[in-house]
Amino acid sequence: LGSRKRERLIGTGSRSNALTDFQHTIYHIHAPVRLEDGRGLFLPALEALNEIAFAPEMLPRRIEKERKAVLAEMQQVNDMEYRIETWTLSGLHETN
Repeated sequence: LGSRKRERLIGTGSRSNALTDFQHTIYHIHAPVRLEDGRGLFLPALEALNEIAFAPEMLPRRIEKERKAVLAEMQQVNDMEYRIETWTLSGLHETN
């Protein structure tokens, strides 16, 4: 919902996102290993992921933004075709 460390990656060619399914939430950051000036981004990217997953800033404006995104995504998947596909896939991957 908020991460000052992730914000430090802005302008470095990095991008980040998250996705959630029924059993998992995945956070990912795609970042170059090194910038042209030689600074490494491996540790800053890991620190940002740690902050996102374990110590996010719960700012009201960010919560509202995320709430709107979640509600929009719920509308996209709230149909019979999606439910049948999900049921089929969950049966195929029961052991996972």
